[in-house]
Amino acid sequence: MDKIFALKSRNRLMFFTLALTTVFDVALMAYRLFKMGAFHHGMPNLENLYLFRGHSFLFLAWNLLLAWIPYLLAILLERKAQQGIRLLWLLPILFGWLLFFPNAPYIVTDLLHLQHRPPLPLWYDLLLLFSCAWTGLMLGFLSMLKVHQVLDTRLGPGLSWAVVVASISLTGFGVYLGRFLRWNSWDLFTQPLAIIRDILMVISQPLAHLQTFGLAIVLTAMLLLGYFTLIVISHSTRWKE
Repeated sequence: MDKIFALKSRNRLMFFTLALTTVFDVALMAYRLFKMGAFHHGMPNLENLYLFRGHSFLFLAWNLLLAWIPYLLAILLERKAQQGIRLLWLLPILFGWLLFFPNAPYIVTDLLHLQHRPPLPLWYDLLLLFSCAWTGLMLGFLSMLKVHQVLDTRLGPGLSWAVVVASISLTGFGVYLGRFLRWNSWDLFTQPLAIIRDILMVISQPLAHLQTFGLAIVLTAMLLLGYFTLIVISHSTRWKE
């Protein structure tokens, strides 16, 4: 009982910390909107907001919302697993988590939007983008940790690590699909044939898509190293039960 209570306390603290960082990110965005003149007497100035929509960075709020989905699904998976539900019945949650997981590290690629956009200085937008990317990475890594712990209990260390490595490898390619081909996670249900066509085109012509594989390989390596770092920290601080 003490271990269960300690685990729940850590989960609540983790959730609160991630929520706090998200609120901080939203506050940075709100201040940028304020400096752009997007508010008039405390109310949104829709005309100015539309005029400067390309400079507002509001897309970061949407990306953060999407990054929360895999974390919330991982919490749901963890709770269902603790209830003793068989892994077979948890597969829909696992599939949903894998489908939305690339949205978390995807925010790192939003750093491509960095450029001087007055009235705020360049350093402000750099910190805004970095803070949102950090939040996305933490949401992704911590959701992965929860999924890994569930799989480790049900499948053992070998298979669970195989699933982790495969998931992160697919994520590298998934981020490419989102950033450069502009596909979204839910498009797999609304336009599955179009997505499959684009994937097959890349796979069938590897020499014509070297940058694609370069992005996928580098991002996969970065995520694996980042996740392994989290694993080392979690063991050293006794987070894993």
